[in-house]
Amino acid sequence: MHSPDQQARSRTLDDHFLFSSAREQAETEPTDHPDIISVQSLQKAFPDVELFDTLSHTSWPVISDWPRFGALAFKIEHMEPDSAAADNVVIHLARILQAVCRKTNGIWGRIDHELLGCLVPEKTQSQCMAVAETIKKRFSEGRAETLSVGVAMFPTLSYEKYRIIDNAGKAIAHAAFFGPGAVTAFDAVSLNISGDRFYQENDIDGAISEYRLALMLDPKNINVHNSMGVCHGIRGELDAALGYFTTAMELDTKEIMPVYNVGYVYFLKKDYSRALDYFLQAGQIDAGVFEIALQTGRVYLEIKQPEKGIPHLEAASRLNPKSAAAQRLLGDALTSLNRIAEAETAYKTALKNNPHDAASLSALSALYDARGENADIALMFGKQAVDIDPENGLFQHRLGRLYLSRSRLEEALDAFQQAQDLGHDAWEDITAALRLIRASDSSLHSN
Repeated sequence: MHSPDQQARSRTLDDHFLFSSAREQAETEPTDHPDIISVQSLQKAFPDVELFDTLSHTSWPVISDWPRFGALAFKIEHMEPDSAAADNVVIHLARILQAVCRKTNGIWGRIDHELLGCLVPEKTQSQCMAVAETIKKRFSEGRAETLSVGVAMFPTLSYEKYRIIDNAGKAIAHAAFFGPGAVTAFDAVSLNISGDRFYQENDIDGAISEYRLALMLDPKNINVHNSMGVCHGIRGELDAALGYFTTAMELDTKEIMPVYNVGYVYFLKKDYSRALDYFLQAGQIDAGVFEIALQTGRVYLEIKQPEKGIPHLEAASRLNPKSAAAQRLLGDALTSLNRIAEAETAYKTALKNNPHDAASLSALSALYDARGENADIALMFGKQAVDIDPENGLFQHRLGRLYLSRSRLEEALDAFQQAQDLGHDAWEDITAALRLIRASDSSLHSN
């Protein structure tokens, strides 16, 4: 049974690894962050409190002597920024915080453009959660606005005191998965969500740092082990990735992501037999996952069993009709079985889904050329494929064949040589093109 935060998280594909992330939540958030809190209005209402600076700076002279404390971050929801009543709502919350801090010997202030916060000394986490609930209740009486609260404690791991306010903010992001009005304590899931956001910003080092701390808080968190594996996997550190995925799989053999991801690591290692074993195991857990169907079909192609791959690729196409990759791989499987008409349909569908799919363009050009049909379109597709992916030796080789069949010998030779340089064996065609060029030159000289 997944916790509420896990239910809210989305399973996504990143460089062919399955990744449980906060992406869906993040994509619904506005990219611009309006100032919910008017510093000028707040400072005017509380002239004795330094509010132009943030709480993390103004609190340091006080908390430096506190051996333990809690940080509470507050986010007002369902409030229109820049509205006439917005300042009054923020001031209402600030007055509650001020009253609470007077009773608890705490301090309050502005965390950033949308959060207020307070620090309370000598409290346990459960006591801080109770304080948060009290503040939330007092704030919401007779109001449409709601209040989400993040709670973080010092000491936690090796965090410096000034970082605890940041952790309360991460708990606020975690609270968003529970809906408006949630009170959430900073924990491993908060760090996992924070790590996901670093990952989405392509800051892999930042993501790994957050995930590592999360594992210190919760060494048995499957999602975090899986996320660490994904980070190492996309960096090409396959052995490290395999270790994290294997641990996640051992923690719960019915969790589909690490099972699939172990298979994909073996696929990248070209250990196709093991890859297939894990892909099939993942498919037994859930046959309705597009990536599993796609990669299972793909590995069957690699081990030269396209007839077994076709049902999986057809399933992948049904699960994601807009996938160019599924249709292209299906076309490859059908071509290898000489089911040319069906392959052509698959490649055309792939190009409908993605007109810039170089592999489908190149494959379709080769089919047309082999049948002696659509000569102009075949050459156009072959050129487009090479323009899109000039570093692909197979595409260069196919283009060379197209030129050769049209007696454009110098262009054919150039394409074959580029294919050879890129590691695709085109030596026989290079030899043939050179022989034809010499014969052509001899014919010209004799005339």
